[in-house]
Amino acid sequence: MTHVILFGIDGATYRILGPLIEDGALPGFQELMQDGSYGILESTIPPYSVTAWTSAFTGVNPGKHGLIDSIMKINDKFIVTTSKYREVETIWYELKRKKKQTIIVNDPSCYPPEPIGIHITGFLTPKTSENYVYPPELKKELDKVAKQYVPELDKYALPTDLNSKYEQLSDQSRKVHKVSKHLANNYPWNIFAVIFTTTDRIQHIMWHKPEYLKKHYQEIDSYLREILNIASREEADIILMSDHGFKSASKMFFINSFLHKHNYLKLKTRESKIAMKRNLPKYVLKYKTLVRVVKYLTPKVIKNKIFQRDNLIDKIDFEKSLAYAITHYSLYINYNTCESTILTKLIKELSETNVCRVLTRDEVVWGPFSNRAPDIYLIPKGNTAINAGQIDAKGSSSSDDFAILPHERGIHELDGIVILWGPRVKKGNKVIRAKIWDIAPTLLALSNCAIPSYFDGKPLQSLKNIHIQLIKKSPRFFLKEKIRKIKKKKL
Repeated sequence: MTHVILFGIDGATYRILGPLIEDGALPGFQELMQDGSYGILESTIPPYSVTAWTSAFTGVNPGKHGLIDSIMKINDKFIVTTSKYREVETIWYELKRKKKQTIIVNDPSCYPPEPIGIHITGFLTPKTSENYVYPPELKKELDKVAKQYVPELDKYALPTDLNSKYEQLSDQSRKVHKVSKHLANNYPWNIFAVIFTTTDRIQHIMWHKPEYLKKHYQEIDSYLREILNIASREEADIILMSDHGFKSASKMFFINSFLHKHNYLKLKTRESKIAMKRNLPKYVLKYKTLVRVVKYLTPKVIKNKIFQRDNLIDKIDFEKSLAYAITHYSLYINYNTCESTILTKLIKELSETNVCRVLTRDEVVWGPFSNRAPDIYLIPKGNTAINAGQIDAKGSSSSDDFAILPHERGIHELDGIVILWGPRVKKGNKVIRAKIWDIAPTLLALSNCAIPSYFDGKPLQSLKNIHIQLIKKSPRFFLKEKIRKIKKKKL
């Protein structure tokens, strides 16, 4: 009987961990790294949490599981990403078919909870929802253990002062830990997963306040040490991982402002705005969710500047624009008005800014759902963040492409962390060039389960005394889609 623990820390980075471990401030992390294996875990592009955690739990790149970005284009409509659009089942279903018992606490990639053992959702859970636990009768028990469990805090409802804000976020992580420890000690399991997302929230808000970052990582370390006790008792292996990393940004590059000044993006004229207002109910219905998401993704320090006039969606003339950005890491090309040479020209001009690496869709994703992906991906370089929310009304000065931030901000980066520890893990082995979709096959290998051939990931090389089994298998959701298409053709 095997036992495996997945300890997830959203946004964890060696940039913070390294110095704290050297100072002896994180004994739990230090023990894992000394007695196990560790290295960089490269995230998805873009390094968004839902996209990345879904790749970790499905074993495939976003072009196969379908959750491409925080906003996706499906059938020429922009749709806010949820697990409703996931096209591949997670490994939890395969483990269930193999009679493995699973406990998953604070899953950031899924809502509503799924019948895969004990499943508690997190980030995607609507703020007012009471349906975040499977089986549902377990909710009362969790509320009692955690003194009213909270799956995710509304960051816009947090207090304004940093101390109070920190305490609320810290309390939420404490509830997650109490619930996870209670379940691990009182219910049977083969695979036990707990994910802490408050690290991501605190790093976004308090990156310029190292004392808060240290304090929270020490709290997470104390939880890890308690989980280590459980792992020792059950002779369990541990996979500690983050979905992406974090780095500093001191200035902001406004990509839509850049596109406007280089004549790729067109703003609505006065006449088109009047026509839009005549059709306001239909227009608002079509884009209101997108507007909310753009506001959500925009740093608060520049939110007032961005939304003091018409919002982003009001300003862009989508029909006449050659290119535009909806999320911070990607661009869409309007092929109805754009010649093929324009794409090459745009990539060259973006590369010359030296603000970002520029990649095409084919360089980033592959699979049957790649058509949901943007045409161009942008990966920030150095200390510059990219923002899709600002369009300068005048569009006359190149300096309007940038804003100097009042203090260093934390932004997502590709390099996350992975640490392996346990009886079936090589000690002192370096994890090299690991991808986030390697997590699913590693979990299956540690659970003595065969690895489906359609996976993009492979078990991490730090495992020992494990026989890796491959099974020729098509993804169940892919197969379901093929059957649907065949039936449609017959009709």
